[in-house]
Amino acid sequence: MNQALSNHNWQQRAITLHKKFCEYGECDGPSTSTDTITNNTSLPEALQALLSVSGEWHIMRYHYGAYGCNLFDEGAFIDKIGVFGDEEVLAEWRNEHDSPNCAEEGWECFCKVSEYDYIFVCVDITNNTSLPEALQALLSVSGEWHIMRYHYGAYGCNLFHKGAFIDKMGVFGDDKALAVWRNEHDSPNCAEEGWECFCQVSEYDYIFVCVDKGSPHYGHTRHVVNNCFDDDSFLDGPFDIFFDLLEGFADAWLKNRKADEENDDVGFIGYFYDTHRRTEGSN
Repeated sequence: MNQALSNHNWQQRAITLHKKFCEYGECDGPSTSTDTITNNTSLPEALQALLSVSGEWHIMRYHYGAYGCNLFDEGAFIDKIGVFGDEEVLAEWRNEHDSPNCAEEGWECFCKVSEYDYIFVCVDITNNTSLPEALQALLSVSGEWHIMRYHYGAYGCNLFHKGAFIDKMGVFGDDKALAVWRNEHDSPNCAEEGWECFCQVSEYDYIFVCVDKGSPHYGHTRHVVNNCFDDDSFLDGPFDIFFDLLEGFADAWLKNRKADEENDDVGFIGYFYDTHRRTEGSN
């Protein structure tokens, strides 16, 4: 049994519901793939329960993925880009609808009931207690952080996007590029499930964190350079180390800027590598 559900009856109710779906439809068993959201303890418990029983639910056999009631896709949410068409349409939808809307970060598609009808659920990470505490602390104060005003979402140091992780698909390009990255890099790598992008420091430099509590890499961070196919360890160890260095970086950046606004800004990647190397050398 999913330990996160051990004090509730959601799982038993999901098992009973599963039997009803299977009378005339079909469902998978619990997904064993690593590319699933099954063990994401930040999801609503009733949603976790459904996933723990089956990675896909279809109330009728000849559903074609659209008719009747269809939940999830191989243990994952239904592809959001596929619902809206492409990144450009997704952005237009997000901008032209009042907030909240399903094109925004934090909203995921889990159910399809016709060729054109989809159901979304909000899985905003702000109150996700499975995240490292230092990461939760950052989110509890602000849903976005930018150390400079004219950052364009890329320059200086930029954390999160509207209270959510930075869109992972946007970092890698599309599903095909994500799969290639995952398969052609050694494990762990940032295209794998459990690694989320929370920080962008240039047009091409991104920092990911492991948020899978069951992973030995939980709280570790990695550095992706997406125009060079680089995926390297950034900081091993608890996320507290990143937080400590982030505090130091902010102090150094502000000191440099206040001394002379024409100075080149303190570089994020260089500061972290140099300071951490010095810190490790002194221990």
